[in-house]
Amino acid sequence: MTKTSIDRQKIMMGVLDLGNITVEDIMLPHNEIVGIDLNESNQTNRKIIEGNFHSSLPVYKDVLDNIKGVLNLNEFLKDTDLSSFDNDLIRKYMKKAYFIPEKTALSQQLVEFKNNNEKTGFAVDEYGNIQGLITIEDIFEEIVGDYLEETKKLITDYENQYSEGLITRGERYN
Repeated sequence: MTKTSIDRQKIMMGVLDLGNITVEDIMLPHNEIVGIDLNESNQTNRKIIEGNFHSSLPVYKDVLDNIKGVLNLNEFLKDTDLSSFDNDLIRKYMKKAYFIPEKTALSQQLVEFKNNNEKTGFAVDEYGNIQGLITIEDIFEEIVGDYLEETKKLITDYENQYSEGLITRGERYN
C-alpha cells in the first residue's frame, strides 16, 4: 500500500467512526473555555480579544452559564479599531449562541452544523448547563486526525525560519 492509500484509509475510518463518538468526547471542557465577561473592564476584555487566536469568543455575564451570545472576531476586528474599544461594541457584533446536547453523535452534529449554518456550539447536559464547546473544525480534526497538527507544525517551522532570516520570501521550504 502506498502512503496516499493508507492516508485515505485512515480518513475513511475517521468518517465511519463519527457515529460512535459524541460531542462530549471531543468538546473543549467548560473550565477551559475563554470568553468575554461583559461585567469585566474594557481593558480586560480588550486583552482577551488581542490574545485570542480563535475566530469567535463566547460572551457572558459573570459566569459562562449566563451566556449572552458569541462574538465573531473576524468581523469585529475587521470593522473595529481596538484603540477605541468599548464593551458596548461587542453587542453589535454578537450573534445568538447555539446549544447542542452533549450526547449528540458527531455524525449527526456535522449535519446539524451544516443545516443551521453554524460553526460553533455549546454542549449542554440534560439540565441545560454548559459542559463544553465544540466547533466544526474539531469534527474535521477528528476525521483527518493529526494531519492538521502536522500542517500547523510546518507553518510554524516556516515562520520561525523566515523570522530568523534563514529563508527569504519566495524561497521554497523543505
